[in-house]
Amino acid sequence: MTLTMIDEHALPEFRATRLAPDHVLHVLPDRESVLLFQEPPGIGKSTLARKLIPAALDRSHDLVILVAPTRALISELPSPEELGLAPDTVVILERRPRARCGPLDTEWASLEKSGCAALAKDRLCGPCVHHATCGWPDQIEQVAPGTRLVVFTEQYLCLNPTMIPSLIIRTKATRPLVILDEALFLTSSMTRRITRTDLERFRAALGAANVDHYLGQAAVTRWLQDTGFLLDDDVDIDDLPRFWPTGLEHAVLAVQEAGQSLFGSDYHHLSHDLALLNSRITTGQWRRDGVFEIAVRVDLGAAQAIVLGPYLEPELVEERLQRSVVVANPGHAFRHSGTRVVNIRDSVGSAKSLGHTPHRNRVVDVFTALTLRNALMGRRTVLVARKRHLPAIQARIEQLAAATGLPLILVPADGLADPDKDGPWEVPLINFGIVGVNSLKEFDAIYCIGAYNINAGHLNAVYQRDLPPDRRHALRLRSVDRRRQVESADGSFTSRFHARRARALHRVLERRVVLQAVGRARPFTSPTEVVLFQQDDFHDVFGNVEVFDTLATFRDAWQVPTAAQIARAALGDRMRDIRREGTSYRGIARQFEVSTATVHKALHMPPLETLLGRIAA
Repeated sequence: MTLTMIDEHALPEFRATRLAPDHVLHVLPDRESVLLFQEPPGIGKSTLARKLIPAALDRSHDLVILVAPTRALISELPSPEELGLAPDTVVILERRPRARCGPLDTEWASLEKSGCAALAKDRLCGPCVHHATCGWPDQIEQVAPGTRLVVFTEQYLCLNPTMIPSLIIRTKATRPLVILDEALFLTSSMTRRITRTDLERFRAALGAANVDHYLGQAAVTRWLQDTGFLLDDDVDIDDLPRFWPTGLEHAVLAVQEAGQSLFGSDYHHLSHDLALLNSRITTGQWRRDGVFEIAVRVDLGAAQAIVLGPYLEPELVEERLQRSVVVANPGHAFRHSGTRVVNIRDSVGSAKSLGHTPHRNRVVDVFTALTLRNALMGRRTVLVARKRHLPAIQARIEQLAAATGLPLILVPADGLADPDKDGPWEVPLINFGIVGVNSLKEFDAIYCIGAYNINAGHLNAVYQRDLPPDRRHALRLRSVDRRRQVESADGSFTSRFHARRARALHRVLERRVVLQAVGRARPFTSPTEVVLFQQDDFHDVFGNVEVFDTLATFRDAWQVPTAAQIARAALGDRMRDIRREGTSYRGIARQFEVSTATVHKALHMPPLETLLGRIAA
């Protein structure tokens, strides 16, 4: 496919045409498909989401459901009035106010973990002193006919994959639109696992429940019979009847109370999970070694859908949502004309290598030099690494910076006092996988200190878990010509389905995480110096990329000094200040407790600013 490069000159027109709400709604497919936007961070995805809400409601949609990855992004939404909506037509589902729960929070969290939220609301929220003013327990009841916009995080979908159809039913909407922002849940497994022990305890709670309502009694009787069938190994799991939740709502408190009384925190209320068995969102179900597994998908109901997912693979979206995918803008790549992209394909950046102090220090020293150069030039830098390596990386950088006497300070992304005004000496150190951070978009450089590689175990865990055991296909990862490849563990894929699915999942789990992190600095829309550390090819994303097979060749080409050279140059700077006062070489040697030979070497080093200024000159 021929790439159409979109730089800062072409971007305004792209936004005005391809990201215009009228255009998007015009090309929006029917309910059998989803419209996928793969554009990187900074292109206008969040703006599109905000503009789509009033545009869709002004035209022919009567409900918009916006699903965001984090609450931070929800907090950036305009007010209902700014969206042209009455406040009582907008419902933003909030998380439980744990601070307000106070001493009840621990018990609430325990019941919540056991699936007993209904019991927690009855037992803890009812007598709570804040009950009259706390709208959280009944917030879902605010969704009703007349609601035009519902907003929540995707965690709700992970817990309840049928939530969207239930919201449509509550509002009686006839033309709903769902906007999935980021859609991170599509890259993880959505399999419910139920142990035989959990099922036996749930059945015991059903039998012990004191239910007064006749509909509840009938439901409990039916569920007792059906769980008995499920526990019978001679009954095929696919032949089981549906666990219809109808009627059980009249018994749920009694069942959860009985379960907690019998088993305490070891009890897990299973009605929501079992209701998924043999449902239309079940993509696979099986029983193996005493464990019941139900693979499910998110149900979009009768809604039209837009997915705003940077670098999401169409194959993965299609499989996880069970709808065909229409890619909104295929063949487009984005990059500011002033952006410089480098990729180091050296395996020394792997997690295993960085676990060894000498290798890690060799890598970190290179990026410390680049960061110091930037700070001296007044340029701001973001550093990215795997979370497990952050403490050791920070300690090494601060050690080297202290040796130079330069005031470099490493901070988390949310530790910047004012991201727009903080100077170049405050350097955010963030981890791969970070999302929802928009405070770094004005930074001048972003460097990946090491690679983000998943292992075969992680890939197989996500790949296999949603497939029945008889359809599973073990995978392996290996490097071929400095490119990471996913392959069949037995040497060959049994079908093109497995090959496409496996490679698409690998790209999303690995490459997408890297590009999402790099996108925090907006290299696609502003001039940015980017250094990647992946055994991958990013030409389809950035166009021209400078590729180095080893860290050493990169260091030589960019004239990056070693830590020893930097320390000696910094020492030379301090010695020159003393030498100007007339102190002899021997006097300087005595003052610094070094040999006169060391003094000669340090004084003959170029000034530190000159040495760092030569990098990539």
